[in-house]
Amino acid sequence: MAGGYFSAKPPAEPFRLFGRAHLVALGVVGGGIAALGCLRGQSPETLAAVKRGLVVATFAQELFLHGWRAATGRWTLTEMLPVHACTWALWLGGVGALTGNRTMRDYSYYLGIAGAMQALLTPDLAEYGPGNVQFAQFFASHGLIVALPVHLLLHEGYRPTWRGAARTLGVLAGQAVLAYAVNERVGSNYLFVSRKPPTASLLDRLPPWPAYIPVLYTLAAGGIAVMTVPFAGVPGQGLRRRRPAGENVSGG
Repeated sequence: MAGGYFSAKPPAEPFRLFGRAHLVALGVVGGGIAALGCLRGQSPETLAAVKRGLVVATFAQELFLHGWRAATGRWTLTEMLPVHACTWALWLGGVGALTGNRTMRDYSYYLGIAGAMQALLTPDLAEYGPGNVQFAQFFASHGLIVALPVHLLLHEGYRPTWRGAARTLGVLAGQAVLAYAVNERVGSNYLFVSRKPPTASLLDRLPPWPAYIPVLYTLAAGGIAVMTVPFAGVPGQGLRRRRPAGENVSGG
């Protein structure tokens, strides 16, 4: 992999925020997710096959990323451990989609959609533009993270609840503690709980470490509440979740 599309070397055309390639990628991802709505009326077998396809694609691209990073000498403990919120959403979303586990599905809906949407709009791609495989992998990964919970919303009757929102916030708090412990051990900065990122970001407008951490958590709680209101915010009129036959409800 000394050069070319699969090279670790950035391509001649660097990534440009909201440049043509970025907008095209957003259009492809958005179109793919919107196409899930066209599956209404399909048989349960077809919908189940689509779900399995999404899960397989989600897991396959993540395994590809690890293999590509290793082959190009770019796999590091500080970047590739499964501690990122989107990485959790990816694996938990896939397992939750297959098993029906509520905790995993809630995490995928709340933090998967929110985190992946932010990443799609402001990708952390450095110089890796459309001439490199990392560009395609990035948008495929985050698009699939959004697609899975959308599929469950549209076709399996999954509905967010206040209980699920509270549970997700609890999982997020535990994840932040784990991320801090990992950061202290390997010198990483997963979830940005150890310091602000070196590049310009919205965190620059927040208080210095560690005061910005509870602010971020409060913002996350607010975002999760907003994502719950359309489904459970009106007393007596919230959409009830239909439980597919054979679904595991061990997650609550």
